[in-house]
Amino acid sequence: MMKPRKVTVNLNQCKAVARVIKGVRVKEPLYGEKFEGIAPDFYLVFSAICYDTRGFRIPGTNLHGSHAIFEALMREYHKDPRKISIEYIHRNLTLDEFRKWMQCVENISRVEERYVILKETAKSLIENIGGIDKLLSMDTGEIIKAMNKLKAFTDPLKKKIMVFLKFIHESGMYKVDLSKVIVALDYHLTRIAFRTGMISLNDETLLDRIRNGKKVRIYEDLMIRKAAIEAYTIVGNESGLDAFTVDTIFWNLGRSCCRLEYASCHTCRNERYCTFTKATFYKCEGKCPLSTVCKGAVSKEYRSLKEHFIKTFFY
Repeated sequence: MMKPRKVTVNLNQCKAVARVIKGVRVKEPLYGEKFEGIAPDFYLVFSAICYDTRGFRIPGTNLHGSHAIFEALMREYHKDPRKISIEYIHRNLTLDEFRKWMQCVENISRVEERYVILKETAKSLIENIGGIDKLLSMDTGEIIKAMNKLKAFTDPLKKKIMVFLKFIHESGMYKVDLSKVIVALDYHLTRIAFRTGMISLNDETLLDRIRNGKKVRIYEDLMIRKAAIEAYTIVGNESGLDAFTVDTIFWNLGRSCCRLEYASCHTCRNERYCTFTKATFYKCEGKCPLSTVCKGAVSKEYRSLKEHFIKTFFY
């Protein structure tokens, strides 16, 4: 007799969520960046070092999390675009210089690790692939396969590869085959998948570890993320929205409505800094748009669920 799966996807709940978001339209590119004149190197560098960004912020701004990393790199790019290039990073970038790039980010962590990963990635991209121009001469499937061999992008579920592809697609510099992509699953999307009931944990020991903020094992992380990706793929298929659009919708919901520390199920608590209304044409009704179908909106038990904890450079 087969053991029950520790994590399951709830098809009916995915369909219910899909019906709600079906009419949502995205209006802003990722991070609101206009893309003109920005080299693909910038987006690859950003994607490579953008992980474990909880608590990051730039003082004097509303920029936090991955936005803080993006802004730090953009400031350096505007000073000298040549320095945010794969060639420069491989040949010339030092740890001291990289630290200076990141010094405007408050609460920045794992700086040396990010530097080492970035250097290894740049070296491999040049020596094994032939550089970023060669990478972008490939079709979407080939890019995914090639990038998955680069140090920063070795995640089996390819989160950061999807972030990079989303940038170059939205910038217009490369036409991504949307049939080849999935959501760039991170902790925001995982949290929403738990709270909405799109995925369920059927292992009480694992559930207790997650509730208590204890680290999960690598195979458990992969198991949870695989289930969540499957759930969002169903949402995309049922709503008719591509993976990049689904990703934008739920990533911004997680940053604004369904936050780790609170959920705006029935009363908005983040109107001033909401990125969801900035990123979409959704007209806010003073509550989370998923409140009519989300299990967390009616159940404190679901609402208290949070993403699992693991230390990784995958996301």
